[in-house]
Amino acid sequence: VNLPFSQMVVPTYKCPSTTGDPTTTTYLAVVDPSGIMSGSQATLFRQVLDGLSNTIMIVEGDSDLAVPWMQPQDINLSQFLSPGTARDSGGHHGGGHVMMADGAVVFITDSLDPQTRQAMISKDGKEVIGEEAFF
Repeated sequence: VNLPFSQMVVPTYKCPSTTGDPTTTTYLAVVDPSGIMSGSQATLFRQVLDGLSNTIMIVEGDSDLAVPWMQPQDINLSQFLSPGTARDSGGHHGGGHVMMADGAVVFITDSLDPQTRQAMISKDGKEVIGEEAFF
């Protein structure tokens, strides 16, 4: 039943600079118990103690992470922290885009250290995020 819909091209789910199958997306949630996307448990805005504008919800992954836009496939924290994964994405050099929990889209650099990346996924408010993360 879903086959005709899965073959539709939805421009919203595709970065304009990404090449490859137009029915896929590289926009993925980072699923981790400490993050907004914690698996089967819903996260309420009031549970994001370090602020919605400081917490990553969706990342733009590398083209090898592309999935059909309807497929509920995400990445885990270790994949997001691994060198070369979800970093130089979509043809963007020097980093990649992420969507914060407040809906803002920002560019994070490849040089951003794993500790800060992990802090940006966490919703518990125990981190301090440096301004050098953004362009």
